[in-house]
Amino acid sequence: MTINICKHAKLLQTKLLNLMFRLVDITFGHFPEVLHHNHRFIPERGMMKITLFLEKEPQRIESEAWEKLWQIFPHLRDHQCRGNLCTTQFGQLNQVNSSLPIILTGDSIDLVHLLEHLIIDLQCTIQGMNVCSGITCNYKQPPNKYDIFVECLDRRVGFLTVILAIDILQSILHCTPRLSQCALLIQRAADFCHG
Repeated sequence: MTINICKHAKLLQTKLLNLMFRLVDITFGHFPEVLHHNHRFIPERGMMKITLFLEKEPQRIESEAWEKLWQIFPHLRDHQCRGNLCTTQFGQLNQVNSSLPIILTGDSIDLVHLLEHLIIDLQCTIQGMNVCSGITCNYKQPPNKYDIFVECLDRRVGFLTVILAIDILQSILHCTPRLSQCALLIQRAADFCHG
């Protein structure tokens, strides 16, 4: 099932003048073609495929932004990337900061990969998932197009986590003073899902 996100994307664009991401599509289903890219995927679990464009050359994520991320997403420090299993059709990935639990390469894919981890963290928090896996894929052409695959138990929650993650990440990168509201929104969504 594909969700038509045009009206939601337009709403998001009116809220943020300096859009970094352009969300194109969110599709829910099973994607057997990506299972071999992450051995932690649970084959019978549904996934969402998020297709987006990185609209601007990403800036470096400063330490202040990381501190804000740690405040909003304290479990982000517990995430595990696939480590030395990370390869692409373009070659081996080299992590630029080994103190982070998320593999960063110093390339434009870093921001999209970070977005994947925010979506995963939100999925776990809101749906009470113990484990959730994902993968970020980059197209050769156009080079600013990406697919993110993330395990997903509920389509509505999945859609919410994508929108929230994009909004939070862009807020942090653009120093928009709404961050205190983010944790509250996440908690309300989790409370709603857990009755």
